[in-house]
Amino acid sequence: MSAGRAAPAAGALVALALLNVAAWGSPALLEALRWTPAAAGQPWRYLSAHLVHLTPLHWAGNMAGLAVVAVFLRSVFGPELPSWRWALGGALALGVSLHATSLGSYAGLSAWLHGAVAFAAIGLLAGAAGRRRLVGVAVLAGLLVKCLLERPWVPVADDAFYDMPVAVVAHALGCALGIAGGLVYRLRRGAGTPAATDAGG
Repeated sequence: MSAGRAAPAAGALVALALLNVAAWGSPALLEALRWTPAAAGQPWRYLSAHLVHLTPLHWAGNMAGLAVVAVFLRSVFGPELPSWRWALGGALALGVSLHATSLGSYAGLSAWLHGAVAFAAIGLLAGAAGRRRLVGVAVLAGLLVKCLLERPWVPVADDAFYDMPVAVVAHALGCALGIAGGLVYRLRRGAGTPAATDAGG
């Protein structure tokens, strides 16, 4: 990552950390930012839910995942990394799609991370060849197996590591939306969408 991009990214991470510290100290703030069915009338929750986390360990785990996913995305797309609009659109679509589940609330970045991995894996399957395509197959297959093993038809599962309930149905939903988004992205690129439209970050 260039110095020009590293500074804004570092600033965003600091702001995200401060937001979560504030939320951990204020149950009312956490309640106001996480997703609930009330998001239909409070649409900021569709995005803010991905930013707040229930515990410091929950936040740290997802930040570690974000670092790994960022490296994976860069390795897949290189200088043609999709713009921030794709990330924002995916987060918004995921937030809206949570209404299709039986969840009473949701907070955390893990569902978006599942979608980002699926999005990148489709990029390898559709836009690479040889060993890189095999990597895409392996990553997508591993992700699908993980989601199935989590039994998403049981929306919430207790996680011994995080010592809290985890919304596994959101992981599967993120994966499905990531696959769909990845296919749309490849179709747009294949249809001759100008590079400047999708490049950035």
